[in-house]
Amino acid sequence: MRAFRIAAALVAAILFAAPAAAAAAYPDRPVKIIVPFAPGGGTDVIARVLAQRLGAMLGQTFLVENRPGGGAMIGADAVARSSPDGYTLLLGSNSELTISPSLYGHAPYDPATAFEPIALLGTSPAILVANLRYPGNTLPDVIAAARARPNSLTFGSGGVGTPPALAGELLKYMQKLQAVHVPYKGGGPLQVALLGGEVEVGFTTIASTRAQLKSHQVKALAVIAARRSPLVPDVPSAAEQGIADYEVATWYGLFAPAQVPREVADALRAATARAMADPEMLSRLDALGVEPGAAGQGGASLRERIRTESAKWGDLIRAAGLKAE
Repeated sequence: MRAFRIAAALVAAILFAAPAAAAAAYPDRPVKIIVPFAPGGGTDVIARVLAQRLGAMLGQTFLVENRPGGGAMIGADAVARSSPDGYTLLLGSNSELTISPSLYGHAPYDPATAFEPIALLGTSPAILVANLRYPGNTLPDVIAAARARPNSLTFGSGGVGTPPALAGELLKYMQKLQAVHVPYKGGGPLQVALLGGEVEVGFTTIASTRAQLKSHQVKALAVIAARRSPLVPDVPSAAEQGIADYEVATWYGLFAPAQVPREVADALRAATARAMADPEMLSRLDALGVEPGAAGQGGASLRERIRTESAKWGDLIRAAGLKAE
């Protein structure tokens, strides 16, 4: 009987030790990072640079797989449905996690519970720019002109439902303005429209307009944030200009499926933190117009960000009657 109890205890010890040993060995095969957008965009570039560094640090291959479509929800759903073992990850953004579910009217997953946030990789605040012939030079100038002549102001963006487009809709909502939104198919066409005078002002990303700002082809009126961005330090923030609680940014994060083993999540967080300190990684983020995230902005902080932004954008999208293109 005593021998039986000893044997049983040994079996139990082995069984309990097996998951820990498996987690400790992570990763022991290639890891896939799903990007829910087509190749070549900012999310894809960040994923590929991060994959190289995670692979070098963890001694295993990290592969990037593009699964675009459905407001970026197709790729995100593939991760949500995958085995929670840390071998399928999401390079996510607020598009599929806080905006598309309301814009499309549904999501096949709960953004706040379907994923384990590993790290916030970076943020890129929206920026308001104008063509050189526009008489205003500040955000209050734009508000005053729009209020004085309802529906006389036209503002462009890179597409319905993008964070910069929502910056325009949020300004209308907060300031009770009547203005005409002209969506273009991306930041590039918007810049052409601004230079040609098709629209007076535009909400866009810093990366999309940085070259035009440096060559003085357009002028910046405000960064849509509480503070100035180190990416364009000479441009005042919305808060500096008296518009409080007016903040809109595109952000990027690394996620695993919910229920991933804690040891695996911790290993990924530690490796990602080291990757984010790499000068080459920081250089690529700067080129993309992205402010790097900090280690403390992942985990529970990122999950709470998803919850609060989902409510914020859901309310705005419903109030403005916005629909996916």
